[in-house]
Order: sequence, then structure tokens, then C-alpha cells
Amino acid sequence: MITLNILLILACLATAFSLNYFYSKVSRIGRVELGNSLTPSDDATLHGAENILIVGIDSGEGLDPNDPVLIGRPGGIRSDVVMILRIDPSSDHAQLMSLPRDLYIPIAGLRGNDRINSAIQGGPRRLIDTIKNDFGIPINHYIEMNFFAFRKIVEAIDGVPIYFSTPVRDKMTGLDVEDAGCVTLDPVQALAYARSRDFEYYENGRWRSDPTGDAGRSSSQQDFIRRVIRRGADKGARNPVVLNDLIDASTAALHLDPTITPADLIDIGKRFKDFNPDNLETYSLPVTATTKGGASVVLMKTKEAEPVLNIFRGVDANALDSILVVVQNGTTTTDMAATVADQLRNVGFSIPAGFTNNAERFDFAQTTIRYLPGSEAHAQLLASYLVAPPAFEQVDFLLNADVSVVVGADWQGVRSAPNPTTLLPTSTSQPSGSTTTTVPTSDSSSTTTSTTITGVVPETPQDVHC
Repeated sequence: MITLNILLILACLATAFSLNYFYSKVSRIGRVELGNSLTPSDDATLHGAENILIVGIDSGEGLDPNDPVLIGRPGGIRSDVVMILRIDPSSDHAQLMSLPRDLYIPIAGLRGNDRINSAIQGGPRRLIDTIKNDFGIPINHYIEMNFFAFRKIVEAIDGVPIYFSTPVRDKMTGLDVEDAGCVTLDPVQALAYARSRDFEYYENGRWRSDPTGDAGRSSSQQDFIRRVIRRGADKGARNPVVLNDLIDASTAALHLDPTITPADLIDIGKRFKDFNPDNLETYSLPVTATTKGGASVVLMKTKEAEPVLNIFRGVDANALDSILVVVQNGTTTTDMAATVADQLRNVGFSIPAGFTNNAERFDFAQTTIRYLPGSEAHAQLLASYLVAPPAFEQVDFLLNADVSVVVGADWQGVRSAPNPTTLLPTSTSQPSGSTTTTVPTSDSSSTTTSTTITGVVPETPQDVHC
């Protein structure tokens, strides 16, 4: 299942939205209570960059009980799709990351690890907390969609055309395209295609399988999103009548967090009115397949994933190694400064030789970060990597350093990923190398490229227009 055709709504919403009529329509979209799991937005009207967690659940609510998509499905609810959409309306910039449903990680509030698609069984709060805890990614908003909503949106745009160079099928989802060429997938076949993990294509007289599984499905889903946005625009999604059909299609089964108001959606739509789907940057986590308890899962390659995760954390890829840190021992433990310096170097901070020494005293109960006026952003980034929350102290002088950390008796180590909920000192300035939104270049050799494709993804020949 692919829920990200909701991006169609976000991209097109308000070009026709000068009408109050649509305001009342959007107001009827369902809501999901999330307590304090969401990270508050710095700008209530979404003018700043934000992360939106978009979840597709395998719920058949709204479908006929005998619908083929529900046959053989186990009980309970799982997340078929988990994606994070980062939007920066001030620059009309959008980035999308897929999290594999079989990703094996610690689940918030539970002991041990499990697949990420099981976290939703504890409610959306558990899924959000899991992502925040395991990846250090703040989640500002939440969107949820089920099978019924997916089909209704595809129906509203009269299907999604895709060029297949060969017949394709998936016996598990019911995908069945018998003829090569341009095929407009109806709502049922579109859902079967978007959910396909056992994709097969007919070549040289035999059926061949795409062995990439979840990774291949993520690539095909991301490609499908672009097609949905393009199809919506071609069908006139910027026309009030067509837009009305799209909103009607989503209100029945789409759910948002309470902090997204109709005015927010309208504002996003206005800013993204000319959004080109080809400019949607897409990312997938580098993973490796294994088995746990006899079940097939995937494990994240932590080091290789950091550049991708940093984009959605809002951390400049060069921010850590550009910050010079002095480490001082404020405890009675010998060589504590050297030990902490090595831990900070391992996550990327720059601590040259000679930048470790003893503090002026050895009875610091709490680790303290000292910073110069204007270096608050450096202090906040350093603080977000510490397990135990530090104290902050603004000072007038630091020798050859941006910040210093005085190790206290409460020292518990360094996080592998930043904590998005760290309380940080207030600043009116943002020095070079601070926490900002980055725009990576498209480089097919990079782990952060938005052009990497895994598995079999249909491509339309240049001389063909579906």
C-alpha cells in the first residue's frame, strides 16, 4: 500500500483554495490524538521545514468484508507503509524517506526489538516515539491512510497510467497486468501494485522475480507517488471541481494529527502550487537482510545511514566535524576527559589533540556545556548527543574552541543519534555550521542521493506518452 498520494493533496490543495467552501470540507477530515508525542512546530503556520510521518495501515475499514485484499490477512493492524516527508515551503523543497516495514529495531515502551510495522499496534504514539528514540528524527505532524482511502484517491484521478515493458504480476497482492505497454491501473490494481513485494515480470518466455523485496517496493512506491501527483495535475487537480473530488475521497478514511489545521493545509498548497513531482527527493535506508526468531527482517547499516538520517534531523552533514570542542574532566575519575573525547569523536565532533584537560575543580555533579554568545546552536547540537541532559553556561571566553563540555558525575555516555527533544538554550543568531536544513546534490554514488533505484521500477520510453 502507498499512502503518499496524500502528497497530491499537500501539493495541489490551495491553488483553487480561495473558496471558503473547501475550508469546511477539509475541516471534516478525521483526527488522531497523539498527546505530547509530536515535536511542536516552531512556526504554527508551517512556514519552516517540518517532518510529517505518513503511515499506511492495512485496515479494511470501509471495504466490503469479502474484498479480495482482506482474504488471508492476520488479525490486528500493521503499518504497510512508513514514510517521512520533510517539507520546506519557504524553498518549495520536499524530501521523502521510506522506512522498510521489516526494519528490526527497539520498539518504544516494550522490551527488545521487533519489526517497525508492529509498533502501530500500540497506537500512533508508540510508532512516533519509536522513530524519535531510534533515529533521532523529530516528528511534527502525522497523517494516516487505509486501503479504502487509497482506492478512493486513485478513483478520483481516474486511475494511474504506467508503462510496463513486459507483463507483470504478484500472486500475493493480486497484481495482474497481462499485456506490455501503457496500462492505466484502476484502484484495485493500483493498490495491488503499490503493495507488491513479490513482483514478477515476464521475460524471454519465463516469469522472473524481483529479489529486492521491501527495498524494491520502496523504490516503486516512491516512483508511484510522482505518477499520482502528475496524474492529479493532468486531470486538473488545480481545478476546484476535481480538487473537490480528491478531498471527498480522502475525508472518509484519512486521519491527521490535531495540530494540522485547514489553514495550514491551504497555506502549504499555496506554496507548493507549482511543485514539480520530478523534484521530489526520495531516500531509502541502507539495510541488510537477516533472520530473527525464524522471521525474515532487515537491519539498518548504522554508519551508512547517518547522512540520510541527518537530512531528516535537520542536521548539516558537515555540522559535527566543523565544531571544535574542548573536553574537561570535572570528576575524580582519571582520564575521563580522554574517554569522553573519544566517544564524541566517534559520532563526528572535532576534538584535536591537546583539547582535553582538567576542569578548575573535580566536583561537578552535572555535565555542563559552556558556550560563547552566538554559539547557542553549537551547544544545542552537542547537547542533543549526550545521554544525560547537561547544564548550560554562557561564558565570555573559550580558547580556540566553539564549545566546551565539562564532564560531571552524572555522565552516561554519547548517543549514536541526536535526541530531538533536548531542551536547548535560546538564541537569536545561527552561526555557520549550526543545525539547519540541507539540500543534498543528486549524485548516484552517494548514500544520500535521491536518484538511487532498487529493484524493478517501470520506466517510460522517451517516445511514449501514457
